[in-house]
Amino acid sequence: MGVVRGFQWLTVFLQLYIRAYARACRVETSVASDMNTFLSGWLSEMTEDEKTFLKFSQILHEWIPCPPLQSREAAMAALTGAASDGTTTPAQNGGGGGDPAAKPNGDQEGKQSPPPPHVKQDGSAPVTVEASAETAVKYFEDAAARAKALADQGELLWEVCHVATLAQEAYILLQIVSLPYISKSGKSKIKLADSGPVVESLKAVRAQAATHLKTISTLLNDLGEKEGSETRRDEWTEGSASLSEANSALGA
Repeated sequence: MGVVRGFQWLTVFLQLYIRAYARACRVETSVASDMNTFLSGWLSEMTEDEKTFLKFSQILHEWIPCPPLQSREAAMAALTGAASDGTTTPAQNGGGGGDPAAKPNGDQEGKQSPPPPHVKQDGSAPVTVEASAETAVKYFEDAAARAKALADQGELLWEVCHVATLAQEAYILLQIVSLPYISKSGKSKIKLADSGPVVESLKAVRAQAATHLKTISTLLNDLGEKEGSETRRDEWTEGSASLSEANSALGA
């Protein structure tokens, strides 16, 4: 695939999903909110399509307002029934989580922590994204177009599948970050002053994303039928004839 996989590659994807699930559960997380905190060395372990997926995750993070969050301690206390003294106060306006120094008696209301500086740790130019519903949809549109282009050019099948898999992952990520706003039945879940337009945008983006995924699915089905045809099997048999002869010679 042109890149060497390592621990940092896994770290990037883990952080993307931790950040998404923390929002879905409405719990604070220490995972950085800015993709520019990733070292360039980490990104060197990713394919170009994975870097595009990384940008898509940042689009979702910046475009969709953060729902009210609670501290991890408060969330655990709610699950276990334990006392929640010393936990943060959930935000009330759709912003980030509460201040870790918030007092349990409510004297100090939760407030959103300032975002980290928009600068990469290695000193290189920061990566920026245009975060909007349109750019979120464009990711899926571009993924479908790229998968088709790779197939039309006769590229290796794993390259087409790589693009298709990331598009599917992107849709899963979109579904996760939609959870605080939209229920499984498609109805709005939380009531915020500005949640109405967000919910409608999310519904529209998910519908358009699903359309592009169906296009990719059709493409994969067509490729599967083509590669699994009798003609294609005969081509593989003829192409591997020289290997069979070489193996026979070695065995003799």
